[in-house]
Amino acid sequence: MRNHYTVGTLDALAVIEDWNLDFVSGSILKYLQRQEHKGQQEQDRLKVLWYAAYLVTRSREYADRVVTDAKEISNGKNVDRCSE
Repeated sequence: MRNHYTVGTLDALAVIEDWNLDFVSGSILKYLQRQEHKGQQEQDRLKVLWYAAYLVTRSREYADRVVTDAKEISNGKNVDRCSE
């Protein structure tokens, strides 16, 4: 297992298997765990956000929209979806 999937004594795959996580939940754990260690922190955080939005809604379109909004907000754009 690569170092960015192990934090302290915890290995992402071992935790995923031990907790019997599904693919989506396991992906959230994996990207959370490696975000500080692989050099792609923003990209990994956006992946966590995408998978979390998908886990709740099971909608790829909604998850894509959440990530797009997050990118726009982080770039200083005002995103107001309340009027939709």
